[in-house]
Amino acid sequence: MATINIPCSSVILPTKAELTNIFIQLANSPYDEVKEALDDIDKLLGNFPVSVPRPLYNELDIPEIEWEKRITAMVQEYHNYVGVRILEIVNKVVPIDFEIPVIGGLRIDILKIWSDPSYIKSIKKITCENIDTIYALVPDQYKTYDGRYGLDSKELQCDVAFSYIMSQLNGGILGLIMNGISGAIDVFDEIWDTLGLPSFAGFDFTDPTSLVQSILADQTKSVQDKLDALSNIAIGPFSLIDALGGEFDTSIDIAERDMNRLLEKLQDFIQEYPTYLYKVYMESIAKFLDAIGLGKILEFIVFDFCDFLSLIGMPKSITLESVLEIAPLTNSSVASLPTISNISVDRSGSLKYIATEGQTEFTGVDIHGNSGLNSKPRFVFINGTKKIPGVILSSEVLYSDNTITISAGTNEGDTIFILD
Repeated sequence: MATINIPCSSVILPTKAELTNIFIQLANSPYDEVKEALDDIDKLLGNFPVSVPRPLYNELDIPEIEWEKRITAMVQEYHNYVGVRILEIVNKVVPIDFEIPVIGGLRIDILKIWSDPSYIKSIKKITCENIDTIYALVPDQYKTYDGRYGLDSKELQCDVAFSYIMSQLNGGILGLIMNGISGAIDVFDEIWDTLGLPSFAGFDFTDPTSLVQSILADQTKSVQDKLDALSNIAIGPFSLIDALGGEFDTSIDIAERDMNRLLEKLQDFIQEYPTYLYKVYMESIAKFLDAIGLGKILEFIVFDFCDFLSLIGMPKSITLESVLEIAPLTNSSVASLPTISNISVDRSGSLKYIATEGQTEFTGVDIHGNSGLNSKPRFVFINGTKKIPGVILSSEVLYSDNTITISAGTNEGDTIFILD
């Protein structure tokens, strides 16, 4: 009897190598029991990953390629899911257009990806039906399976084009998040200015695209030389092998597949690493997000890959009667990618109340269980508009006896944010 543990990594920059290594070996097992276990996992996952149809291919039947594709899609969809959830929260303050344009003139509704399981699969169907036109629009450095490295397959070219579309979506989501947070700062500029938090300084790393293009175009290099050079391409402090999480053995070991694996990770990590950096920035402005009612974003900043795998139904282990040894990664000595596991909001010197209809007095314990108002605060923000409290009875906002009184009253749901 053997128990195979399925990794569930609590990270926000997941790598696919460890999971892929296990599922490739399971997919290649000769035991019927293992095939049945994979079928059971497939049933548990249901519609997930949402971007991978069943069956994946019409003409090809290669289980190890199909399972690697599913793991890749899970990583892509994890970033997509977290980004969409963050945007839904931002949309409460700043209107968001949830349609993102991608190659081929398509516009994809990222909300619909998670509300209609058939939606993104229909986009892939359109991609495959128009593969010659859409594949031609994929940047040259990401193209594989068109014969340039030895294998020519229209079905696999559709995978390449659609994977690029998924990467475009994740890049578009990051752009929407950045614009949304910038818009929220504009809307609540008085709170922002009062808190004195840092502005976003931009992304401090070099885009490796031109270097990749020069490596691929070098006719003096063999395919293996190009693979070796690409493996060490850096995005920030991390190589592509770091981003993959290491190397693993496959039964179908061809240059085209190795090249596709590296170039696909390149296209994805160029979006994933900046997204991580912007999450770090949002962590640094947690007090502002919390103050303006966007504090729930922080829950999704730390929503990790293991949370996502649990959400979609991936089991933590499988038990087999057969004895099956899972070989480790062939190169696991890679740099660990950073993560964000916990965010604490500094609420010192502040109180936050949510008004009921007509409420005028605010005192005692706030919505976070904090209390104070032992002296006149510096500012009171009513739905983001700054007021300076006074101590005379005619004051629009009055401080007296540990209580803030708003003479005009408030409406249901108004936010009252008080800063000492």
